[in-house]
Order: sequence, then C-alpha cells, then structure tokens
Amino acid sequence: MLQKLNNKFSIDVIWNLASFVLAGVIFIIINAILLKVYNEEVVGVFNQVYAIYILLSQLAVSGVHLSVQMYIPRYLKVKAHTDVILLSSLITCFVFSIVITGVAYLFHDLPGKLFHSPDLAEAFQYVIWGLVFFSLNKVLLAYHNGFRRMKTFAIFQLLRILTMLGVLVFFIFFTNNPNYIPSLLAFSELVVFVILIIYTFKYFSITISKRLRKWIAIHFVYGIRALPGNFLLDANTRVDVIMLGLFLDDGRVGIYSFALNIAEGVMQIPVIFRNNINPIITKARSMSGGEQVLNKLLKRNVWAFYKIIGAMALVTILLFPLGLWVLDIQEFNKEYWVIYSILIGALTLAAGYLPFQMLFNQLGMPGTHSLYVFLIFLVNTIANFVLIQYFDIYGAAMGTALSIVAQLLFLKWLLHSRTNYRI
Repeated sequence: MLQKLNNKFSIDVIWNLASFVLAGVIFIIINAILLKVYNEEVVGVFNQVYAIYILLSQLAVSGVHLSVQMYIPRYLKVKAHTDVILLSSLITCFVFSIVITGVAYLFHDLPGKLFHSPDLAEAFQYVIWGLVFFSLNKVLLAYHNGFRRMKTFAIFQLLRILTMLGVLVFFIFFTNNPNYIPSLLAFSELVVFVILIIYTFKYFSITISKRLRKWIAIHFVYGIRALPGNFLLDANTRVDVIMLGLFLDDGRVGIYSFALNIAEGVMQIPVIFRNNINPIITKARSMSGGEQVLNKLLKRNVWAFYKIIGAMALVTILLFPLGLWVLDIQEFNKEYWVIYSILIGALTLAAGYLPFQMLFNQLGMPGTHSLYVFLIFLVNTIANFVLIQYFDIYGAAMGTALSIVAQLLFLKWLLHSRTNYRI
C-alpha cells in the first residue's frame, strides 16, 4: 500500500513541478516587465500590496480550507459526507471573507499611512475585492487536494499566474496608472473561481441535509483553532517586505522584492511536495499500524527531499546571473544575486524538512501547528527588525534565512516532544 501511495505521489509531483516551472518563468517575466516598463518603486508598491493582501486572505479564509484538507481524506468513499463537507465549508468561508473584505474597505487607507506611501494607499483599495474569491478558491483547491487530484491543482495554479500576466499586459496598453497593477491579483482569483467552481460540479452536488449545520460548526471551530498558525505561516513569508516598507523607501523595497520574487519561485518547490504529501500523511496515519507506516514515510522522504530540492536550489544560485543576462537586467545585479543566494542557501540547508510544514495539521494538532509557526514567525520578525537596521536590504535576507533554518529545528523538537513520530 505504501508503495502504491509513493507511485501516485511521484506522478503528482511531476505534474506539479511542470506547472511550477511554467508558473515560475511567467512570474519572473511579470516582475521583469514591471521593472522594465516602470521602475523599482512600482515593484516595491506591488509587493507591499501583495504582502498585505496575502495576510488579509488568511483572515478571510480563517483556516476553513485546513479543515477541508483534514476531513476530506477521511470520507473519500462517502460522497454524501464529502458533499456536505464542501458545501458547509464554502458557506463558512464566504461569511468570513465578506466580513474581512468589509473591514478592509473601511480601513483601506491605513497601509499607506503606515508605510508612508501615497501610491500604496491608492493601489491597495483596488485589490481588496479579490479576497472573497481568493478564500473560496483556497477551499475548493483544498477539496481537490484531499482527493489527491493533483493534476487539477497544478492546472489551476498555472491558470492563476497566466491570468495575472494577461491582466498586466492589458493594464500596460490601456491605462497610464501603475497603481491599478496590483488588482491583477484580484482579477486572477475571479477567473480561477469561475472555472474552478464549474469544474468542481463534476464531483460535487449541492445537498441540504441535517448534517450541514453540524459541519458548519466543525469548520468554524477547526478553522479558528488553525487560523493563528496558518496566518503566521503566510505572514512569515511577508515579514521581510513589511519590515523593509516600515524602514526604507519603495525603491529599496522594490530592489529586494525583485530578488525575493525569483527566490520564491524556488521556494515553491517544497510547497509542491507539501501539497502532494499532506493527503498521504493523513491516509498513512489511518492505515493499520499507522504509526509505523507514517514513521517510515517521514524518514524516507526527508532524505529524498534533501537530494531533490537541495540539488535544484544550489543549481539555481549558479544560474542566477545568467538569468539576469537573459532578462537584460543591468542595474542592481550584485544586490539581486547576493539577496537570492542568502535566501536559497538557507532553503538548501532546510530542504528535507520544509515539505512537512503542515505535518501537525495533518496529524489533527492545529494548536501545535500554531505554536510551531509562531516560533518561526518570532525568529523571523526579531531577526529582520534587528538586521535591517544594520545591513539594509541584505539584513532582510539574513533574517528570513535564519527563520527558514529555524523551521527544521522547531519541527524536530515539537515532533519529538509531543508525538511518537520521528524524523
């Protein structure tokens, strides 16, 4: 059975890696276009809006997608259960997202005041409406992830980035205001939602049952318990940009963000493996002799991830200058490469453990997951706060690198102290 799981895992990973490569190339093209057509200030504003948008999106979905990801693998063969799980989660998520979207509109000028950026204040208001669709997409993709429809997952992830590129090209030709550009984040979610919900009706039927209210309560409670960890998990990826926005101008943030966005393409490799292995963890745990099966799965895959992810990451550091040359990026080349090398170097050190970021959630331990992510977030925040003031944009890279390496230490400690599982 374990061998069968691993065979499907390998096929799913290939699909998602192919999607990742294409999406990564497109995202680099998007950033290069922003840099070429506009300037580093526009890149800085875009990434600050993106950082705030990502944080608010986690409040909007409020951990409901994690509840779906947790429960769907348990009821795969009972369609009546999976239908009510999805319908109740969409209702719960929609209510959360409407509330957060409304609050965001009420305080839409706050980010611009905090970051002392009029352009940020204007740009942010154009992206807020996308929070509703972003949240619903998270739930729908979690549903398909639970069924291990990873080809579906890969296709819709690629569709999101393709839509972003298309909207960007439209804005370049039809508007002179670069502050509209962050709204491509919202438009991409709208397009993905329309197509994804139509596709999902192949597997899902709207059925009102007595269990609906029960499952709404389950998603609400589980989501609220998982929210702190999930919020901090995404906040952790934006701490550096937010800190730089507080201390430096949009131009310096833009320089750092360009290198960071390319690095984040490589940082999606562990996420691909994570998305594929999460349902396997849940299924392995539920098997006969689940503890032994899961321990074997964890130990085997840590070393496999180091070999695959670590090797790929190191190669990209060497190829990075060539990529800048191909993109005809001639300014700030040294800064870009140093920042990229620091971030990806840290990823290489922790590569084997990064796909297990959601391990505690898959084990049904959302409280421990929240503690785990909080510790990482704390390291990241303190390190960025201190190091940026001494090393400018390089300090942000150093602080983020420290938090990446800290992940493997905290994961091993909490796993050993709170469970019988071992990595």
